[in-house]
Amino acid sequence: MKKRIANIITAVSLCLTLLPMMAWAAETTHTVTSQEEFEAALRDASAGDTISISGSVTLYESGQDALVIDKAVTIQGDSHSSILVVRYSGIILGADVTFDNITLQFPSRSRNAIMANGHTLTLNNVARDPGGQQIHLFCGGMTGYTQENLPTQGLHGQIII
Repeated sequence: MKKRIANIITAVSLCLTLLPMMAWAAETTHTVTSQEEFEAALRDASAGDTISISGSVTLYESGQDALVIDKAVTIQGDSHSSILVVRYSGIILGADVTFDNITLQFPSRSRNAIMANGHTLTLNNVARDPGGQQIHLFCGGMTGYTQENLPTQGLHGQIII
């Protein structure tokens, strides 16, 4: 009996070690209400995490021209009453990113765009705040741009609306 239990434990242990580590990773939702919380959530996020905007969050330039999102995350709102105001010179992706159930506002005419940079940009139930500029979407990669932390260009850009 002891030998049978030991064999079962060994077999289960072996099977568990063969599972990919992603099976163990839990996706996390980071709820944010300010720029500081958004920046911390983006910095601490892992691929597959969600950054949930509660209310209205305004992102001001903080040492770089464009907002770089270099992790595969979902940025979502509670509803269209959740507004993400982007005062950077656009958004550049360094990974596949989804915006879901949110209103976006780009108040400035300077690069009021989301640049997929060869990655996949998905916009699900996204609205533009009428108080801001039109939002331009670019699928391809970035060339001739001098920002220090320019993210890696993807190989196959697409925009899904």
